[in-house]
Amino acid sequence: MYYIEDNHDAIIKKDKRDKVQEFIQDNSRAKQRKKPHNREEFYKLFECGVCGCPIIHIPGHGGVEKHYWRCRAATMKNHSDNCNEKGIREENIEHTFMTMLLEMRKSEKLTELVNEALEDIDLNPYELK
Repeated sequence: MYYIEDNHDAIIKKDKRDKVQEFIQDNSRAKQRKKPHNREEFYKLFECGVCGCPIIHIPGHGGVEKHYWRCRAATMKNHSDNCNEKGIREENIEHTFMTMLLEMRKSEKLTELVNEALEDIDLNPYELK
């Protein structure tokens, strides 16, 4: 098979073809949806204390980069009459989690429990190191 460039008259002139291709590309870029933010840090970790449904990610409104987590039942109208829980800002969850970790680090009781658990486990030299 051989390819010979400009061997015969084109059905569509090259400059018009290029303009159409450019139009198609511009149009497809405009139609591309913005991907939803992929927030998996807390995915399937929490459930609503009122109704037990999973807590899901809710992106900020109007292009604001604030993220919320809210009961799935509370986000769906007429899904659950008994759940009206409000969303929690992701920054608040992160702050609470970090505070908890710092408290755990300072806890002598937790350190004792961890050391006792480690004594019950047979670790190889690499794991001990």
